[in-house]
Amino acid sequence: ARAKGRAAAAVMPTQAHSGGYGQAFRTDLLRRAGGFGPEIWPYCLIDHEVIHRISKFGAIRYAYRHWCVPSSRRADRGRVRWTLAERLFYHAIPRAHRDWFFYAFLTERFARRRIFETNLREQSWSASQAARRNDLALASEA
Repeated sequence: ARAKGRAAAAVMPTQAHSGGYGQAFRTDLLRRAGGFGPEIWPYCLIDHEVIHRISKFGAIRYAYRHWCVPSSRRADRGRVRWTLAERLFYHAIPRAHRDWFFYAFLTERFARRRIFETNLREQSWSASQAARRNDLALASEA
């Protein structure tokens, strides 16, 4: 996985190649780019969007020895996943057009499909979350 990440970063150096869990930023550049939060980008893929903004200020570097993995509890990606076409488009679109890609193209699509960053906070493994979903389902049937 590390070799794959290194190769991807070499070929596509201005794109994200790990989730937000695996990113570390120089504070000054992160602040210059506007920070990391839903006020700027409320949708999933915030890790890709913040890399897009930071890459405007200089090169992105990936440390081969920096290794993180997300919790296995977050295996259900259905409510946060972008389509194959969207992923391919992201990799193919020239850097000069990525503002349009994120702030027009993906914004419209993600808003319509309700692919928000807060979806990542849902704890499908939690009994209280399951009860809440059940209550919502019953309320919508009434």
